[in-house]
Amino acid sequence: MASAEDISNLGGLHTAKYCNTPYPLVEPVSYGFGNAPELSQLNRLLTDCRFAVRVYLRTPGASSTAIVVLAVGLAFVVAFLSLYVHLALRPHPGFLQSGRIATIGQNIGTSLLGIPYEIVETLSDDMATIDAAAAAVTLPARVGRDSEEILTGMVSAEFFDGLRPRIELGRGFGIADHAPDAEPVVVLSYRYWQSEFGGDPNILGRFIDVARDASGAYLQAPGRFPTLAATPDQDSAQFKVVGVMSRNLRGIPSALFASPETALWIPMERAWPLFVGVPESLPGTIVSTFVRRSPGNSATAVTSELLARFQGPDSAVTFFPGARLEAIDGFVRDITRARELKRQLQMFLAGSVLLALVTAANVSLFLISRASGRRRELGIRMSVGATINRLARQLATEAGLLIAFSTALGLLMSVWIAPHFRSLALFQDADWRDFTMLDWRVLVIAAVFLLVLALTVSLAPILGVMQGEIASQSRQVTARASASQRLAVSVQVAGVGAAGAAAISFAWYLGIQVFSNPGYEISELSLIDGSGPDNAVELERRREAIGGIPGVESVAFGYPVPGMEMTRLPTLLPHPSDPLNVVEVYTGSFERRFIDMLNLKVLSGRVPDDELSTVVLVNRTLALSLWGHDDVVGERLPGSSRWGREGVEIAAVLEDVSFEHPLAVVKPLVFLPLNMRSGSTLTLVDAHLTAAALSEALAQLADSGDLEFQATNVRSLAAIRNNLIASDRARGILTIATTVLIIALATFGCYGTQRYLVSVGRREFAIRSALGADPGSIGRLVLWRSFQASMPGLVTGGLLAIIVVAWLRDRFVSRDVSLVLVTTSVVVGLVLLLLGASLAPALEARRTQPAPLLRED
Repeated sequence: MASAEDISNLGGLHTAKYCNTPYPLVEPVSYGFGNAPELSQLNRLLTDCRFAVRVYLRTPGASSTAIVVLAVGLAFVVAFLSLYVHLALRPHPGFLQSGRIATIGQNIGTSLLGIPYEIVETLSDDMATIDAAAAAVTLPARVGRDSEEILTGMVSAEFFDGLRPRIELGRGFGIADHAPDAEPVVVLSYRYWQSEFGGDPNILGRFIDVARDASGAYLQAPGRFPTLAATPDQDSAQFKVVGVMSRNLRGIPSALFASPETALWIPMERAWPLFVGVPESLPGTIVSTFVRRSPGNSATAVTSELLARFQGPDSAVTFFPGARLEAIDGFVRDITRARELKRQLQMFLAGSVLLALVTAANVSLFLISRASGRRRELGIRMSVGATINRLARQLATEAGLLIAFSTALGLLMSVWIAPHFRSLALFQDADWRDFTMLDWRVLVIAAVFLLVLALTVSLAPILGVMQGEIASQSRQVTARASASQRLAVSVQVAGVGAAGAAAISFAWYLGIQVFSNPGYEISELSLIDGSGPDNAVELERRREAIGGIPGVESVAFGYPVPGMEMTRLPTLLPHPSDPLNVVEVYTGSFERRFIDMLNLKVLSGRVPDDELSTVVLVNRTLALSLWGHDDVVGERLPGSSRWGREGVEIAAVLEDVSFEHPLAVVKPLVFLPLNMRSGSTLTLVDAHLTAAALSEALAQLADSGDLEFQATNVRSLAAIRNNLIASDRARGILTIATTVLIIALATFGCYGTQRYLVSVGRREFAIRSALGADPGSIGRLVLWRSFQASMPGLVTGGLLAIIVVAWLRDRFVSRDVSLVLVTTSVVVGLVLLLLGASLAPALEARRTQPAPLLRED
């Protein structure tokens, strides 16, 4: 019979005699008057934290593993969350209220071209969705006595008043500064002010010489396409410094090229005659355009109004053929890549959240399945008066403390892995300037996620307490999983299903890219960057010089080369049977050597040998687009300004080959002979040399004068193709690696659960054995209960697999990836995962000896 001391100890802190744990069985009660309620709550929290630390220290290996595993999941979440917030949610720090700023332009699928300046002037007055609109053009200029070459940003009247860039010193431009006869004024960039003037606060009011850079004459575009500007009457002017731009605004995207740091900002209307020399050309010039959306209007609303106003049937404005006016939030040059980058980050952020949830489910199982001593201890505490809420609070504190340690470690890990993620090929087009992981948006979203994660981790143990499972497990005989355990296992299995579908899809997609025939030859072929010769004499001279390099087998000229983005603008051709229906046709150039070197397949006809030929080649896509069939040899391609109004005869039809991404949609393409080409050609070399060796040989020829141009870069076609799929490869490898981690965690969690259930259910197996059950039936019982407990996860995982594959096929992988086969593979894989996780516990249950256990009872 228990002594008075023993009974007293049950109500206080001395509990080791009964459950070998430092926990108080019931809440100590204080009857003093000096403890405020707040202090009492704080003391309780500190007491719970001390007890939680002692419990974790009793199993340091398991506790450390749980913390590290959860920290890895949190590190992935925080790293990808930081990247996503920086590119998609964080306003531009160089502008006031920049969340409402958007870029508008002509979307041609590969880039976002600007719009005519004359439209920009009317946007803020005539469109309800736009408060202000500003144009910008980046031009080279020369400054100072030493004629240092810099980049200047010419901006229209509403740039400072409408977009509201932040000013470090002085002021921006007013409306009066944009008048053609106004005093020339300039705003310096912060870095230019620091580097050239030492950050002199007295810079305002000083004058600097700004001269037009004749070598970089601007190509303005009246109506549509560029034409060479005239020579200005004035070469330079004195500009008065009126302000210094914010350090957070270094430059803006350009409609013509990606703009690096802009040193000076000048009024467009005032400086246009100086730089271009044709004042009347400004209205038709293509300019980068940025707008401030009206409150309550999204970029989608701006796009809808643009299309209705300027691209309707009654619009008198001429745009690029096939282009669509569009608006996108932020400062964007390539609208397609910007959206793809955002989708990629969304996908990886979702994957990292999935990893964290699987990890949290695993840690939940750890908390409720750590040791049989906890079950006895919690059961005894309940039997002597501890309330359900008291036990739930203690378990929540344990989970919160685990989350806190994991968060600290995860944040440190995320600081290390985020730069590695930023350097991946799939993020190479992103602008990571001013990147910070301490942005308040990241911290707020991460805090909310961590709160959800803490609830997820503590949910299973708390549910066990609330449902009386922990108390009942002190008398447990059966090995059936509790509701909380089934929930945790199902979450993990479902997570594996979603991640596995993504991994299999990307692996399939990469296999197609790596092992499929690209449709052209790449071995031992190298591309020499730079424009090709302009005439036949120079062409043969260059061919002879390069062909004389030891190891060079052949030299050919043509355009395009597989692996390079086509930059020539398309031509609109009328459909032969329906002149009102036009087709966008892209032009290339060829000679027989070029076609033979790439080993392009000829479907019909013959490639001419005569370099002065006037016949053309077309690809199968063009033939089908214009005639509906590919047997078009002898047909005449409709006339164009590029190859004559009378049209040209088709000599051969080539098999479709993607000259850009391996799985990109093939564009209608016509190859013109070199003597008819409308643009520069590329130089292709077949040589038994590495790209570096060929580059060195070309440099020697240029130094000796035997070659009339300096090769800027030499790349092998194999390297170009590898670069094309570098983003896909990085995306696939990262997805597969994350999936492997998720599978490993889920397998470990499922195994731990089954091992725990077999351990606590030894009495049941002993009784069954004593009643005549053979070991095989006991093992099958364990396997069946495992599948029974995880069936919701299997069903959910299969459904998630279907959703994931369908989503990926529309965005990141080709439609050759079979939804049915991937989903089937995922379901089979999940079954094998559960079988593997349950096999060892089932074998352990088979070996149960009834006699020793029954003697103990």
